[in-house]
Amino acid sequence: MSVPEWFTGQYYTEFLSEICRQRNVLSYLEIGVMHGDSLAGIVCSTAIGVDPCFLLTKDVTKGKAALHLYQTTSDRFFAEIDARLVIGGDLEMAFLDGLHAFEVLLRDFSNTEAICSPASLIAIHDCMPLAPEMIDRNLAAGVPDGPYKGYWTGDVWKIVPILRKYRPDLTVALVDCPPTGLVLVTGLDPTSRILQVQYDAIVREFEPVPNDAASMQRLYQENAVVSSQLAKQNHAGGVGRQA
Repeated sequence: MSVPEWFTGQYYTEFLSEICRQRNVLSYLEIGVMHGDSLAGIVCSTAIGVDPCFLLTKDVTKGKAALHLYQTTSDRFFAEIDARLVIGGDLEMAFLDGLHAFEVLLRDFSNTEAICSPASLIAIHDCMPLAPEMIDRNLAAGVPDGPYKGYWTGDVWKIVPILRKYRPDLTVALVDCPPTGLVLVTGLDPTSRILQVQYDAIVREFEPVPNDAASMQRLYQENAVVSSQLAKQNHAGGVGRQA
């Protein structure tokens, strides 16, 4: 398929809130909370939020019996905090929306999977860019003008081909949630160490891959985008499988 101009599914924060309710999630982790837009809509028993600089404008305590906020980097969080001890068991759902650099997301994903169960769900943001301007690694301020003004996804889109190649055991679904899609990963294996062992080799392999229109085109040619409605049906409970 060609690169979409816009995604027309359910807005990503609403989608996350609904799928969390559908799955009766008890424990939730969010990397990259910032203003709290997505975390505020999550209903669960215990939630963890991680961000090096919280700028909260929403009530992130709503709908949660316990909320633990860590103002630190994701690397330091995983190195210093026993998340399983905090939540009292395996993590059931995570949303990864941290630094927009693929090598950081790769670490966030592997560290998160390690504290999940096979039935858990990991959702990843900003991996479905709409224009090559927004995938510049150094564009943190966002696209300066035009229809995508303010958008910035960096090169985290590379997590999709990385998981396809190095973790074909996982189920990876691209979902049409505005503004820049959601990637849902299920069929997790918390015992897998492939991404950790191969980390340096993966970074060397994917760092030179250009962030350009051709790479974006290839991303959508090789990966079907499913509707948010179908994704909710497929991932409503247990280990979701793409139809």
